[in-house]
Amino acid sequence: MANGTHKRESVVYRNTDSGAQANALPAKEEGSSFIAQASAVAFYCAVGPALIFLNKHLLSTTGFKYPAFLSGLGVVFSSVISYLLIKVLGVVEQEHAEDISTRFYMTRVMPIGFSLAGTLAAGNLVYLYLSVSFIQMMKAFAPVILLTMLFVTRLEKPNLLLIISIVIIVSGTFASVVGEVGFSWFGLFIMFMSEFFESTKLVCMQILLRNFKFSVIEGLYFMAPAAVFWLGLFSLATEDVGDAMSKLMQSPKLFVLAGFLGFGVNLGGFLVVKTCSALTLRVLGLFRNIGIVFASAIFLGDVVSNSQFAGYLVSVSGMLLYQHSRKHPELTDEVVIKSIRRFVGFAKGKDDSKDLSRLLPGV
Repeated sequence: MANGTHKRESVVYRNTDSGAQANALPAKEEGSSFIAQASAVAFYCAVGPALIFLNKHLLSTTGFKYPAFLSGLGVVFSSVISYLLIKVLGVVEQEHAEDISTRFYMTRVMPIGFSLAGTLAAGNLVYLYLSVSFIQMMKAFAPVILLTMLFVTRLEKPNLLLIISIVIIVSGTFASVVGEVGFSWFGLFIMFMSEFFESTKLVCMQILLRNFKFSVIEGLYFMAPAAVFWLGLFSLATEDVGDAMSKLMQSPKLFVLAGFLGFGVNLGGFLVVKTCSALTLRVLGLFRNIGIVFASAIFLGDVVSNSQFAGYLVSVSGMLLYQHSRKHPELTDEVVIKSIRRFVGFAKGKDDSKDLSRLLPGV
């Protein structure tokens, strides 16, 4: 999710940032809190890569070349599980049932479901054309597309630090593309389409669900069925559903596992934010992707050149700067320019750089 400093960006999902509360807990509760945090982090770091490698295996190794069907299967699991948690077991509170009319659902939720479906289908389709490691590197480009859409729709005003982060990410991404051995223009196009749909989904949620704060489970409860509808239409129109069902019945356990992992990815992110913080989730996501790049090179034999990995690290640094800028809106263009001048002065051996720390508040 896009996490920003503006009120409009805080309405997508409601999460409890309990990281700041840890110091106020008694010793026994602090121990329990640490266990909960460690468990959430471990679960998040395990379930995402597991789903990525399983989907890659299903699509590239088993001959199951139906990405929309596979995506739809995962969303069906999320829809069913969220329904059970809310309507049957009652362990998750539903706060917006009375606010979601049929007209509201068709005009606001269905467009978001379309973008979610596009994100998932393109995200799985790209495994047929690009390596896992390269796909993870290209995910660093996502903030550029999101910020561009936010600027165009005037939901966000550009500032110097954001522009600098964009330039860094674009530069690193270009280096990664140039260094890719198994490059595919169509695969790169599909990757960018996945990121475009993801950014469109986030922007639509900010515009269409401005006054709603969904928990992750409630959000899945409302939006997953919409995504299932669009994925079902796309799969029926472009894929051999009969053959997909036949292959599913040959290895049902793998597909059931993929469905549960799809739900687990959403749950893992929610648990990290609830026990730690939203910032922890974003930082974990970055380092988890780096781990996936290494794992894919080791276990899948993906070829990662030195220049390609160096470009990826440049992109990651740009993403960190992007996240830092979103967390600290007080870093105006004037503050950034003064800090850059002080940094240049520090590099030249001058003594007028004492206030450089203003550029990195909280660090």
